[in-house]
Amino acid sequence: MLKRMMAGTLAGLVLFLVGATVVTAESHPERVHDETRERVVGVVQSEQGQTFEVKTRSGEIVIVHWTPDTSCSLNGEPSPCEAIGPGHLLGAAGSYAGGSNQFQAEVIKARVRPQIDHIGGIVERDGDHELLVNTRDGAQVLVLWSDDTTCRMREAAEFDCDRIELSDRIVAAGQLDGGSLKARTIVKLADVVRPEITRVHGIVSSAQGRVIMIETRDGGAVNVHWDAETVCSNGDGEIACDTIHAGMGLLAAGEDLGDHNLAAKRIVVRVLDTRPSDVRPHDVRPGDERRSDVRPLDARALAAQPVG
Repeated sequence: MLKRMMAGTLAGLVLFLVGATVVTAESHPERVHDETRERVVGVVQSEQGQTFEVKTRSGEIVIVHWTPDTSCSLNGEPSPCEAIGPGHLLGAAGSYAGGSNQFQAEVIKARVRPQIDHIGGIVERDGDHELLVNTRDGAQVLVLWSDDTTCRMREAAEFDCDRIELSDRIVAAGQLDGGSLKARTIVKLADVVRPEITRVHGIVSSAQGRVIMIETRDGGAVNVHWDAETVCSNGDGEIACDTIHAGMGLLAAGEDLGDHNLAAKRIVVRVLDTRPSDVRPHDVRPGDERRSDVRPLDARALAAQPVG
């Protein structure tokens, strides 16, 4: 009898403990699943009521729901969930419910998405964790990189940033501050085969549109093509390329396009004195019939001549 009573008491105690455990788990589910909560990270596309439309890094659209019990923060400070809006980078912890793209958030942390600037150009100087880059518009930007910077070839694996060398073409992305950029990523572009520089000089015979025809000293003709990047100048400084006209002397440097055509990078012109000379060295010869009979007037002889 005593054994039966003890067995019954022990069974009742076990049921009580199990029941208490179930109640505790149901009352505080976050304590049981705190380390297994699912997460969503992406950029807020839009907001409506108590939902955020979030685009994840993979391009998936997730609808994040929040309630008055959801803990929200913005830029590291506690904030009403209503303060979060489009453009903010959002991270939410909770669980998917009611559909594959429906997410119920228990915690939402958001921050202002940093602006990403891009610059591209040729590396002119490399130093300790810095690259001086000449951009296409002629500016110079100091690109700063660190151990957190990702460097890679286009469509290729990553490599150490210190492998970037002089004359490499790069595109860097990061935050621009004045004349320097703190790079998050640097992409090294394929090497460019630079065209050989060809120079031609002669006299402009005609100029139409952006094509200048010149006659060279050997009697040939070359079409010099210019564009918005061509620098034209004379002895006084830069000039507009469309002011070049026939009769000017011209020196052009650029890429030989073949078939007597040149894409000019730089054009230097000078105005030639084309006025004919009345006396040339070969015109004055002893006994030459072409010598001039005109001599300076004698004022005394002129005065002695009768008038009328």
